[in-house]
Amino acid sequence: MSKKNKSPGEQEDDREKKGAMRLKVMVSKKEAAQLLAMYIRGEGEMVAKIVCELQRRTEAGQQGSSSDAWIPKLESIPED
Repeated sequence: MSKKNKSPGEQEDDREKKGAMRLKVMVSKKEAAQLLAMYIRGEGEMVAKIVCELQRRTEAGQQGSSSDAWIPKLESIPED
C-alpha cells in the first residue's frame, strides 16, 4: 500500500517505527524561513540540533524544572 492510500493513523505508525516524532514549535516567520533555508542548503544536521534544543527547552518547561521560569511576585492584601 502506498503512502498516498494510507490513513493518517497508519502513516503516523510508520513514522514512529522509523524513529520520527511530531513536534510543535512556535517560531517567527523569519526564523522558520532561516531554518528552511539551512535545510535546503544541506545543513540538515544543524537544523536537527536546533530542533533538539527547542524540544529540550519545551520539555524542561513542562516539567517545571526550568530555572528561568516566570514566578509571580504577589504582595499580601491587608484585611481590615
